Parts: sequence; structure tokens; C-alpha cells
Amino acid sequence: MTGDDEGRLRALVAELEAQRDELVLDRFTHDDAWELGSWLWRTAVERDLSVAISIRQR
Repeated sequence: MTGDDEGRLRALVAELEAQRDELVLDRFTHDDAWELGSWLWRTAVERDLSVAISIRQR
């Protein structure tokens, strides 16, 4: 990985962390978590992508 790649990766991680911190839901149930995780998994399988999915409440 070049220094340029590392800089872009760090910027992307910072952007994703900022988005995560902004995302606030009025409610998020276990059913919502299951539905979201299932959708993410199905989408990854359909696109032949490898993913790790972790959905947690803060």
C-alpha cells in the first residue's frame, strides 16, 4: 500500500465514523436489526461479495 492509498483509506474511515456518529434513530428493535442484517447478507451473496456484519446498539 502506498502512502497515497493509506491517506485515502484513513480519510474514508474518518468519513464512515462521522456518518456512524450522525446516525441516530428514534427506535431500533431486534427485528429491525435482523431485517437490516439479513438484507445486507442477501445483497452481499447476490453480488458475490465477502462481508462481515455486526449490528449493535450503542
